[in-house]
Amino acid sequence: MIRLQRIKQDIDFRLLPALVVCGLCFYFSYHLLQGERSVWSYVSNKTAIEEKQAELTKIQKERSDLEEKVVKLRVATLDADYLEERARYLLGYIGDDEIVLMPKK
Repeated sequence: MIRLQRIKQDIDFRLLPALVVCGLCFYFSYHLLQGERSVWSYVSNKTAIEEKQAELTKIQKERSDLEEKVVKLRVATLDADYLEERARYLLGYIGDDEIVLMPKK
């Protein structure tokens, strides 16, 4: 009993609000820097989003290029020059008056 009274006398309860505020500051500072909603995860997610956005832009450009090529090969909008170019490239066709130069390997 005497020990408990001595402990109560030694503790200064006026410091308790300051200790609680310091504890809360430490708690929020820790979670600001660590965890799934921290500053570091925000930065890493932001860079990942930027990378994916660049990849999406590249894929959209490739798709638009392919759509342009498909439009050129449709029956309603057939481009004879493009069709001839593709046939020559894919099937290896050449004209009667053309010469093909093959590089040495």
